[in-house]
Formats: sequence, C-alpha cells, structure tokens
Amino acid sequence: MLFPSNHSSDFEVHRNWMAIVYNKPIGEWYIENTSIWTLDYPIFFAYFEWILARLASLFDEKILTLSSKPYYSTSTLIFQRISVLVMELLFLIPSIQIINRSQKNCDPNSQHNSLFFTVFNASLILVDNMHFQYNCFLIGILLFAILYSNEHPRLSAVIFTFLVFTKHYFLVIAPIWFVYLIHTCCYDSKGSIKNFIYSSMVIFIIVVTVSTIAIFPLLKTNQIFHFFRRLFPVSRGFIHFIPASNIYSIYATLDKILPRFIPKICSTSITDPNGHYIKSMRCLPPISPYFCIVICLAMNIPILIRLFRNLTRGERHISILASSSLSLLISFLFGYHIHEKQIIYATVPLGVYTYIFSKDEKFNNYYLLLNNWANISMMVLHEEYPENIIKYIIVLVYYYAQLIFLKSNSKKYNYHHSFLMLSLISIFIIEFIVQKIVLGNTKFLFVYHLASSLICFFPIAFYSSSLYCLWITRKIEISETGENTIKYKKL
Repeated sequence: MLFPSNHSSDFEVHRNWMAIVYNKPIGEWYIENTSIWTLDYPIFFAYFEWILARLASLFDEKILTLSSKPYYSTSTLIFQRISVLVMELLFLIPSIQIINRSQKNCDPNSQHNSLFFTVFNASLILVDNMHFQYNCFLIGILLFAILYSNEHPRLSAVIFTFLVFTKHYFLVIAPIWFVYLIHTCCYDSKGSIKNFIYSSMVIFIIVVTVSTIAIFPLLKTNQIFHFFRRLFPVSRGFIHFIPASNIYSIYATLDKILPRFIPKICSTSITDPNGHYIKSMRCLPPISPYFCIVICLAMNIPILIRLFRNLTRGERHISILASSSLSLLISFLFGYHIHEKQIIYATVPLGVYTYIFSKDEKFNNYYLLLNNWANISMMVLHEEYPENIIKYIIVLVYYYAQLIFLKSNSKKYNYHHSFLMLSLISIFIIEFIVQKIVLGNTKFLFVYHLASSLICFFPIAFYSSSLYCLWITRKIEISETGENTIKYKKL
C-alpha cells in the first residue's frame, strides 16, 4: 500500500550505489563520483548492493544506469521497495528466536504483542517503507549477534564484526562487545591464565580475520585511504542539515537566534535554499568530533561496569540487548553528525528487551513514551501530501494500539501522555499553519524541522536518561525459581 508513497533522496542513493558496484571494478568503488551520491558505507554493505544489482539486472537493467542525474522508473520503485520487504525477514527471524526464548517468562499474548510492536514499529514504517532505507536489515544483524551471544560467543563476535563492516555506526557499541568477550574469556578459563590467553587469542584471531577479509580488497586496490575518508567525512560538520532530536538541536536553535541580538559576532553561514545549515554555524563554534567521542565514552563507563557485573547473573543476551540499546541512545544524544533516523537503532532493540524481559512498570512505561517520541521525531522526513497526513495516522494508531494491547498504566503517567499529545498537536500546527500559511515560504522550511527536533529533544532526553539511570542502578537477583527479580539501589 505504501509502495507509491513519496521517497527521499536515499532512494536514489541506493540506486546509484547499485549502479556503481555493478558498472565499476572494486578498485573504483570508493573514488567513483559521477553522482553526488557517492558510496560511503563499508565494504560489506557494498557487497550487499552488488547482490541487489545482480538481481536488478534481471529485473530491469536500466535501474543500473550510472548517471549524474537521478534515474526513476516504475520498475525501479517496485524492485527497491520489494528489496526492503525481503530484507525485513532478516529482522524478523532473530526477533522471533529471541522472543521464543522467553516462553518460560511470559504468556503467549505478551509474545504476540511484542513481536507485532517490534516488527511494525512506526519508525521503521516511516523510515524504511516510506522514506526508504535498509535499517531492518542492519538491526536484524545486530539481533543475530545478540541472539548467539549467550551460547556461541565466537559466532557472535563474527556477526558483530561483520555488522561493523556493514554499517560503521555500530562501532559505537564495540566497547559492549569487548567487555562481553573479555568476560566470556575469563569465565571460560575457570581461573586458568593459560585458558584465558587461549580464549582471548581465538577471539582476537576471529575479529582480525573478518576485518582482513573486509579491508584486503581495499588494500590491494589502494583504496583504503579513500575508504576511510568516505566513511568518516568530518568536514560535513557535527550537525546534520536537519538537526536530530539530540543535545545539538538546542545548539542549532541558539545559533539561529543569536544573530538577532548580537549580529556583530556572527559570521555568514552556508545554508541551503531552505535555510538548513551546510557544514558551518554562524555564531557558536562547531563541536569537535573528539568532544563527542570523549563524552560518549564517559557516559558508557557505567553501562560497561553494569554489564560486566551482570553477565554472571541470568542470561548474557538479555544484558547485552539492554546495554547495546542504551549505548546507542547515548550515541544518538551526543554523537557527531547524527541523523534523526539513527534513534531507531536504539529504540527497536530496546523494545525487544522491554516487551519481553523487563518486568518493571516504570521502565516499561518510560520506554513506551520514548519509543513514541522517537516516532514523532521521524515525521519531519515526510512533508509532501498525502504522506504528511499518513504519518500522523501511523504514529497515532501505533501509539493507541500500544496503550490498549500492552495494558500500559496510562492513568499513572497521565501527565506524560497529555504532554505527548499536546506536543503532537503543536507540531501539527507548526507544520500546517505556521509553516504553510503564516510563513508560506520554503525558505523558512528549517523552522518546522528545527521546532520539531527541539520539541522532541526534551522528552527524548528525559526518558533516555531515566532508562539509563534505571538500568545502571538496578540490582538483579536470581530467585529460587530461576526468575529475575528487580530491586533498585537508593540513588
């Protein structure tokens, strides 16, 4: 039903990537620049595009036209939309397997609800099925790595390393896997230094082998420098042209306001025709990537400590699932050049944890609210009719379905839900009245984008920090029946 919906420039991005890997030898993949949409994902994702390109050539070879101008046809639309649906199976399989492991801890209705609200997450529909991306594919790989972490740590290490060379953003949770693998080596060694060294060397060789397989073709063709320059384009600036709903949305707002009051200290910024920033700010200094790295690492330390202590209690994959999700939330809030869509890498896996394994009412309700705020923050991606109406329907249906079927204690959190609805109404007014009627000029399109990001930031930051604190201060004890009971330390 959503096949004919308007799509973003990412539709042409992925079509062009297929054209690059189909028409050019591997030695030119990361230097090819016929189109502005150059290949800037790791090598394993390029191989994925190569497979899609081979299938596309059987479907319609014109899809693989290498051109500086966008190419669009009905066959292109059908093929690329179908490719997203097929890759969603990779997300569905580990989700089902993780949920099946919880059979002893929850009733069948809870399992069905958790699967439904995970697979049909409103953000995934808005981003993958309408906007067009392959986030389900990437989250599916992450869930596979988590799934096998409990009983097959070496396979988990292979899958996670593969994931990093498929989407380098997941490098931010490498410390989670490092702590998990070190703990596994300690546990397997049973106090023997010799066994610990052996286990550690095996894991090290596995990671190095997968990494070598990834980068060897690039080294052989002298592309390694171009590869890393494409993957880490620091020159693009610390903020995406549509600010994500993170801490830097406040920074961008201040930079827009300050010229009105102190124009003398503000320079002329580079903006696009809609008023979005391109690379530079006007008044405030740009944020350094080193600052983002340091603050993300610092915020991850309590999670890593909590993870290491908890890996001996209960099942490993549960702790890794929660820790990875919260670490990805930190990266979204404080990371460098973060896109608004990247919050779903945290909220979707965290949903699997919350729906199935969390028995704490406060944690569950805060996650429900965070997830729906994330859905609202995705709506800036769709501005054309009828998608600008459909997005509200999708978000509202998903929200009320969660309240009904998950039996959320909405009365206890009435103020939270009231604020969410008032904010959604405010965003609607800004988009359809302020932006289209009052301003009536696409030059001020950034007003809607920035206002939406700013409105969503505060609740997203509040619920993220609350879940973060609840997780790192939580003490899990194993009862005589083997079930986890949750207690909280006094803060």
